[in-house]
Amino acid sequence: MKSAARDLVKYAISKGYRVTVDDGETDEEDLTVRESRSITAIMEDAKSVDDTYLIFTKDGCKREVAHIVFGNEPDEEVADFSINGMIDEWFDKFMEEVK
Repeated sequence: MKSAARDLVKYAISKGYRVTVDDGETDEEDLTVRESRSITAIMEDAKSVDDTYLIFTKDGCKREVAHIVFGNEPDEEVADFSINGMIDEWFDKFMEEVK
C-alpha cells in the first residue's frame, strides 16, 4: 500500500517546501529534522514515533501543518491543519492515484 505520509512529503518537496518533523517529544530547538528536503531523513524521523506533526515551510515562513498517525499501519491518518492549501491539492491528487 502506498504511504500517504511519504507521498505528502514527496509532493511538498516537489512544490518547493521544506519539512520539519515535530514528534511532540522535544522543544523546538531540539528537533531532529528541521526544514529538510530529504524524504528519507524526514520519514525516518517521523516514523520513530506513533504520531507526529509535519510542518511545511516555504520562503522561511510556516505555511501548513499535518498531523500524521502511524499506529494504524498499513493505513495512516493524515489530518490537515490548513485551509485550501498545498495539502488539499496533494490529497485530491493522492485520492485519484489510489482509486
